[in-house]
Amino acid sequence: MRKLNIINKKVELILLAAMALVLAPFARSLPVTDLLGSVDATSGWIISTITDSAGQRGLWLTIVILSALSLYKQPLNRTEIFKYIVQFTVIFMIAYFGKNVLKELLESPRPYTELLTHELLLPNPEHFYKLGSSQQLAILDQVVDKVSEWRLRHWYQEMNYSLPSGHTVFAALCLAFFGAIFVRQQRFILASVVVLWATLAAYSRVWLGMHRPEDLYAGIVFVAAVVTFTPNVGEWLVAKMPGHVKQQWLKASH
Repeated sequence: MRKLNIINKKVELILLAAMALVLAPFARSLPVTDLLGSVDATSGWIISTITDSAGQRGLWLTIVILSALSLYKQPLNRTEIFKYIVQFTVIFMIAYFGKNVLKELLESPRPYTELLTHELLLPNPEHFYKLGSSQQLAILDQVVDKVSEWRLRHWYQEMNYSLPSGHTVFAALCLAFFGAIFVRQQRFILASVVVLWATLAAYSRVWLGMHRPEDLYAGIVFVAAVVTFTPNVGEWLVAKMPGHVKQQWLKASH
């Protein structure tokens, strides 16, 4: 059964492998000192926009855009749409809660805590997570004059653990799900664009000082496991529907 599931997910796994390969030349850890200094407004805005597209600020807009593109000039009946919605919801929830559990279990400090240690504001990166939120904010306040606001804004927003990268998990999930739809629709240029977006979203996390390369690749591997071994719940629910309900759905969609 597992072998069959992996075969069925061949397109998804190839896309995730492509993301990992494209990411390789860019995903190198930045020395903590490189997180200091000014950042020009254009670079800061571009990278922040890309990272926000895979974070809480913009993930719903990203889902809407990718969903609309998957349906544009590619009509699906109600049953097919229902399957997609259910399956994406299931893997999204598993990935979301799963990556949070992994963060708490692995307790990997974020790279910016290394900078705070380098600046003698912490005895070690792990100490940051022993502090209360108000104390953490007070520590970050002490580097306001040394770190670009484009980076510091994200540090203030995310003071949890690092591994795996949640933004990378979301980007890889969208690639595996929507990218596979585009490939099966033979819209290869669009699938390639999603590969590029997912890669840039992952890389932006290193540039911002939020993650290390291993956090990104852990996110990709985690998504590969989730996508591969999650049963097709949408297909199962449709199979359990009474025949007359499926017929009514199909008639209403034509």
